[in-house]
Amino acid sequence: MEQDYLAIETSVNGVVLTKCSRKAEGEIVIPNGVTRIGKRAFLNCRNIVSIVISDSVTSIGKSAFAKCKNLETVTIPNSVTKIDKYAFRGCCSLTNITIPDSVTSIGRFAFRGCKSLTNVAIPSSISVLSYSILRDCKMLSSVTIPDSVSSIEAHAFHDCCGLTSFVIPSSVTSIGYSAFRGCSGLPSITMPPSVTDIGESAFRSCTGLSAITIPANVTHIGSNVFAECSKLTHITVEEGNPVYDSREGCNAIIESSTNHLIAGCFTTHIPDSVTSIGERAFHDCIGLTHIAIPSSVTSIGEAAFAGCKDLKEIIISEGVTDIGESAFHDCFGLSSVVIPEGVTKISRYAFCWCIGLSSIVIPDSVTHISYNAFYHCSGLKTITLPANVNIEKYAFDEGVELIFRRRL
Repeated sequence: MEQDYLAIETSVNGVVLTKCSRKAEGEIVIPNGVTRIGKRAFLNCRNIVSIVISDSVTSIGKSAFAKCKNLETVTIPNSVTKIDKYAFRGCCSLTNITIPDSVTSIGRFAFRGCKSLTNVAIPSSISVLSYSILRDCKMLSSVTIPDSVSSIEAHAFHDCCGLTSFVIPSSVTSIGYSAFRGCSGLPSITMPPSVTDIGESAFRSCTGLSAITIPANVTHIGSNVFAECSKLTHITVEEGNPVYDSREGCNAIIESSTNHLIAGCFTTHIPDSVTSIGERAFHDCIGLTHIAIPSSVTSIGEAAFAGCKDLKEIIISEGVTDIGESAFHDCFGLSSVVIPEGVTKISRYAFCWCIGLSSIVIPDSVTHISYNAFYHCSGLKTITLPANVNIEKYAFDEGVELIFRRRL
C-alpha cells in the first residue's frame, strides 16, 4: 500500500509527514489526520505522478515536493494556508495547479522551474508575489493576479517566455528586480497608476516588447530596466510625473530635476537639455547603430553604452568631460571615435573589447588612460597620444604602436 512508503510522526506541533520512500510511484494520497507535510518529504520522488492532499493538512513545507520530475497533478485542499519556499521547485511535468483561497503565504521559488505549467491563478488571499515564485516556468501562458497583490518581487516571472499577455492589477505598487526579465513573448504590458517603483532590469530581455508607458506616479526606476529589448521603439512617461519625463518625444526616460537620462532605446534621440547619460542607460541596447551626444552633456556614466553590439557611430560633442568606466565596453561594431577636448581621463575598460575600433582621436586634455581602457581592441594598430599622458598597465593590447605628440 502507498501508506507503507510514508513516514509519519506525531509531536506537539501536530502530525507531520516527514518522508516518502523514493520507491513510491503512481498516485499518492496523503492520509487524513496529517496536519503538515514536512520539509523535503517527497524530495526527488521521481516516480510519483499524482498527489492528493487530505483536508487535514494546513501547511506544505520547504522543498516538500521539489524535483518530483514526473509529478503531473496536485490536489491542494482548502485547509492549506501556507506553501513554503521551494515547495514544488523543479516539478517539470506539473501542468496545472489550483491554489485555494485559504492559502495566505507562498514562499520564494515555490514553483520555479515548473516548465510544463501552463496556467496559474493566484488566490485573493495573497498580497505579495514572492521572489522567483514562477521563475523559469517557460510554458506558462496565463496568470491571473488578484487586486489583493501589492508587490511583484524580484525574478517573479523571470524567463516565463510563454507569457503573451499579462495584466498587472491596480493594487500593485512595486515591480521588483528582473521581475519580468526574459519574458520574450510579451508584446506589451500596461502598468496601472498605482505603480510607484520599478526595479533594476525589471523588463530586461523582453524582446517582444515594442512600447512602454511609465505611469505618472512612478518615482523610482532602476538601471538596465529595458536592456536587450530589441524591438522597443517607444518609451513614454505620462504627463504629470513629478520625477521623470520623456521630453520632445525622445523615447527615453529623463530625471526632470537633473536632466539626467536614465534609460533609452535604439530610437532614442538625446535632447539638447540633457546634461548627463546615466549608468547603463543604453546597456545591451540591441539595434542601436548611431547616436549623437549633444554639447549639453558633460558626463557619460558607467557602462552607459556597454554591450551595444550594433553601434557603428557615436558623435561625442565638446562639453563631455567624463567618460565612465566600461562606457563603451563590448561595442564590437564601433570603428572610430573622436574623444573631445576637455576629457581628462579615459576610465577603466572604457573601450575594452571594441574589436572593430581602428581609429581613435585622443586630445591633449587627456592626462590619464586607465587599466584595460582599450584592451582587446584588436583593430587598433597605431595610436597618437598626448606627450604628458600617464598610461596604466594593460591599457592597450601588446603590439600597439604608441606615438606621442611633441610638447608645444
